[in-house]
Amino acid sequence: MHRIEELEEKERVANESVEGLMMDIAAAEEEITRWKSAAEQEAAAGRAVEQEFLAQVCFAKMIQGF
Repeated sequence: MHRIEELEEKERVANESVEGLMMDIAAAEEEITRWKSAAEQEAAAGRAVEQEFLAQVCFAKMIQGF
């Protein structure tokens, strides 16, 4: 009977460990989502800056042609 209690305790501890790990994974996934969103926003901002720069270059070339 004592062995069964030991095994039940080990199972309980293992279950608590799994629950903790699942919470850690969920938190990590949320953090990844936040970082991904931030990276996508930075990339979009970079593309906008690039487009503005190219427009200015084209305008400058057009003015030089006159």
